[in-house]
Amino acid sequence: MTENMGGPLAPDHCGFEPWPAICLLGALAARLAIAGNQSLWLDEALTERLLRHSLPGLFAQLSGDVHPPLFYLVAKGWAELFGRSELALRSLPALFDTATCLVVWIWATAIAGRRTGRIALVLAATSMFQIYYGIEFRQYALLGLLAAVAHLSLVRLLQVPTPGRAVTLGVVYAMALYTQYVAVLVLAAHAAIVVSGRDRRARSLWLAAAAGSVIALAPWWPYLSRHIQIITASVPVHSGALVDYLQAPARLLFYSTGAIPRWAYTAAGGALLAGLVLWRVRTRGRSPGSDVLLPLELICLVPVGILLLGSLAGSGAMAWKLLVILSPALLVYVAVLVSHLPPALATIAIGTIVTVNIASYVHSAGTVHKEDWRGAVQAVGPKIAATDGLMFDSPYVETPFRYYFGDGAPAAIDPRRPNRLPDRLWAVRSHSRYDWHNVGRRLHANGLTSRKLWKFYKIEIELFAR
Repeated sequence: MTENMGGPLAPDHCGFEPWPAICLLGALAARLAIAGNQSLWLDEALTERLLRHSLPGLFAQLSGDVHPPLFYLVAKGWAELFGRSELALRSLPALFDTATCLVVWIWATAIAGRRTGRIALVLAATSMFQIYYGIEFRQYALLGLLAAVAHLSLVRLLQVPTPGRAVTLGVVYAMALYTQYVAVLVLAAHAAIVVSGRDRRARSLWLAAAAGSVIALAPWWPYLSRHIQIITASVPVHSGALVDYLQAPARLLFYSTGAIPRWAYTAAGGALLAGLVLWRVRTRGRSPGSDVLLPLELICLVPVGILLLGSLAGSGAMAWKLLVILSPALLVYVAVLVSHLPPALATIAIGTIVTVNIASYVHSAGTVHKEDWRGAVQAVGPKIAATDGLMFDSPYVETPFRYYFGDGAPAAIDPRRPNRLPDRLWAVRSHSRYDWHNVGRRLHANGLTSRKLWKFYKIEIELFAR
């Protein structure tokens, strides 16, 4: 199985083609076109605030966080060079995601031929899921890129097992682990692929690469132990995880920022998975492209199985982080399936997927994805006087508000101890953490009554005055 996954390139797979460069430029342009028209949401604003610290201060902040440092270090240098506007910040993940499209094309071409590579590139460039997470100023785009590079590096190691290729794979593993801890699932999937093969030299080199990547984390181990405690204590377990994974295939192919209801994703994803399983069982592994599909299936199924069986199974956030690293493999998988369809059916399938994603892109360009902090501050900010008070429903919510308000915003008042209140107070609510019923009673007890309520996408700002 691994030998087929990493078979040598045929001569006609090589040579320069101008159209992939055009496709990649179009992919980058599509991502940058909407990167600047979306307000930063809470997590992005928190990331931007972290970058304002010095390097020692940044590491001190990360010690109490749950993320490794690589993305923050790269993003800090990027922000110092290009600024901190929405477009400047998001252009970094947009570049990462465009590079992922390039790697997907190379990977699909290497394992299944030029036609499959073209299909995979088109799917990756137009994937609304890739675009959505590819412009978010978080670790996701870098994580997806490193996962794709790791998959391609494994293919090359299995083609020709040399120490140089093992070192390359080990470096990519280490970078992925320094980006997001969930990258360990990439190593688990690769372990299943390598162990199922018969090449002992490739297996030994892979083990050396994996061990080297873990050893490379040694400087981060003191932070890692604290992060593991925070993660295991804060990640809830609930029964929605299986639904999240059932939705994954449909969301990847037809991602929408709100136009498609959740039940439709669940039904479509379940139907796609059921149809695929029935087809694979019926053909008993003798279907066209089975030698390529099996490793891709391991890349996708091993991490999902680990999470479903492990203590993190119930985390919806973990499901989406996992889908980010599985997305390149799933795109290549779909490209392999489509490339074995008759030309007419393949054209219909690709056309349908691309059309739905373009429609979703157009819809997304004119809507707010997560939180409309820019609109909220632009509407209410000019009304706030220096002598007024601000009250936030979470310590974190203050960060995106001040990002858009800038200097001169009044000091924040703790909702749990609202003493010495000013004559006018602005209550900003988005990620409710406090009991606002009791907070409101305290405000009324201090002579403040509600005068006006402004509502924005996932944000409320209420004015209280005497």
